[in-house]
Amino acid sequence: GLMVSESVAMKAEHDTQKRLLRQRKLSLVVDLDQTIIHACIEPTIGEWQKDESNPNHEAVKDVKSFQLNDDGPRGLASGCTYYIKLRPGLQEFLEEIATMYELHVYTMGTRAYALNIARIVDPDRKLFGNRVISRDENGSITSKSLQRLFPVSTNMVVIIDDRADVWPRNRPNLIKVVPYDFFKGIGDINSSFLPKRTDILPAPPQ
Repeated sequence: GLMVSESVAMKAEHDTQKRLLRQRKLSLVVDLDQTIIHACIEPTIGEWQKDESNPNHEAVKDVKSFQLNDDGPRGLASGCTYYIKLRPGLQEFLEEIATMYELHVYTMGTRAYALNIARIVDPDRKLFGNRVISRDENGSITSKSLQRLFPVSTNMVVIIDDRADVWPRNRPNLIKVVPYDFFKGIGDINSSFLPKRTDILPAPPQ
């Protein structure tokens, strides 16, 4: 990996802050799995997509897919097909939010996985550009840290993620979203090494 000296990193961050202030923007760090998309590797999805007479065809016809030849989640054989369902309203949300924030992807998936999702969500690279951090660059497989992106200051940064437990040092920056669960019983395919979720949503007020 590329080692950047602290002073260079600080200068780069100050330059970014100045540029964003001029543009009247903040930084938004966006999680992928179960925040803006839901992914699964169940081949049945592909079969349903091909068969217009299948009762599930309508539900999955707009599911995107890509193949990866690296190690699949949970040690599955390489050459997995990933099926990706975008969260409803995602495109409008990202286009609107991009007028106020500079967007970054931060995922516990591999870099190849992250880049494939970015290609689906942002084919013209207008939203995320090359601002993608995956578990390959993260330095930890159990937690995320804004210091990887913003070593000097996190006071201009907002996070959206469906899990709070992976951000132990940056809770004040986090907006926790309700997990997007399209493929029932699948959960987050990139969380096999994370602790089981403990942050069950609170009961609605009576």
